[in-house]
Amino acid sequence: MINIYDFLAGPAAWGSFAFCLVGLALKLAYFYGFTKGTDMVAPNQGPAGSGSAVYFTRPPGELYFRSQPMFAAAVSIYHACLFAAPLFLAAHNFLLQEYLGISFFVFPESVSDTITVIFFISGIFLILRRVIQPKVRRVTSARDYFLLSVSALPFLTGYLAYHQIGPYVWMLVLHVFTAELLLVIIPFSKPVHACLFFLARGFMGFEVLARRVWSRMGVEG
Repeated sequence: MINIYDFLAGPAAWGSFAFCLVGLALKLAYFYGFTKGTDMVAPNQGPAGSGSAVYFTRPPGELYFRSQPMFAAAVSIYHACLFAAPLFLAAHNFLLQEYLGISFFVFPESVSDTITVIFFISGIFLILRRVIQPKVRRVTSARDYFLLSVSALPFLTGYLAYHQIGPYVWMLVLHVFTAELLLVIIPFSKPVHACLFFLARGFMGFEVLARRVWSRMGVEG
């Protein structure tokens, strides 16, 4: 079992990080391809253009925050916890310091546990929404539940391993494995939007401004 952990914490970890970064780079290239279309209108680069992009990257500018505040809050909290936990937990920073020589601010244990609990509450809310609301249920597939499960498993196994609930070594191995599985999946599934949120929303802001330019010029966009 220790040999499995050493492999997961060593070569498999580097491989999954590299795979994730390459996948994100490909997604960035894909987004960049949209900006090279022949029907694009270059938006104003002044205050109006940048203001439109910034507006779309702010949560209050989202339609969901006005029409579905609970859903928008749950999604925002879910993604915030998803990024905060890997970066600011003590055990993760120990590994970062050991392998890369860097470290970040570390949350106290009580805060880390609170983040985990909040993450699961928001995740349960998102699952119940998919089950209960007919409109959402119709567009939900098994893949959506799989992605939510894969996102949650590193939190669950990490919590159990840290508090030594159940077989510690097994929980630790499962924690590392599910975290690396999530890294591999991210670039080519829905979770990628969380990584590219500001880029995508900023692009949409400029796109909206461009369409305003089209409409003022009498051009259909």
